[in-house]
Amino acid sequence: MRVNAYVEVVADGGEPVLRCRCGHVLGPATESYKRYSLEARYQVQEAGPLSNPYGLGGDRFELREYYCPRCVVRYESEVALRSDPVLHDVELHTT
Repeated sequence: MRVNAYVEVVADGGEPVLRCRCGHVLGPATESYKRYSLEARYQVQEAGPLSNPYGLGGDRFELREYYCPRCVVRYESEVALRSDPVLHDVELHTT
């Protein structure tokens, strides 16, 4: 089962795990793949020229990017308040 274009759920010895398309196992399928990813944080303006072009609320927001620790493909990008925890946007229930 695919979580996104780069992350999938596979059974590795019985227990479902999250795996990058390069084959790197990220962790248990019951947890967020972001927990096992490389993370980079930038000013929100790095998202592009139309992302807050006037710098309103400048330091309140940040751009977060998540990468595979092995092949360094970017899985996800999100914009959030600096004080917010990591957004767990996918929750899988395995039975």
